[in-house]
Amino acid sequence: MALLNPANGAKSTLVGLNDAHPLELTLRRVNLDVTAATSAHARITVAGSNLTPSGPGVTVIPGSGSGTAPSCAFPAFPAL
Repeated sequence: MALLNPANGAKSTLVGLNDAHPLELTLRRVNLDVTAATSAHARITVAGSNLTPSGPGVTVIPGSGSGTAPSCAFPAFPAL
């Protein structure tokens, strides 16, 4: 996943319900232009990502694998 040219004030929200019901997520080869994040009550595995969540009840687990996120390129939209 790659997010390019985000709107001003962009941020990621990674929040589980509570400590008994956390968000469980794997971020593998994720590269964001804006790495601001709100995180809570989550178990997040991270491998090859520039997003490192932190917050109350957040556990970050180093994941396996290497490499970087694929680059995003979009062809020009044809003129109408």
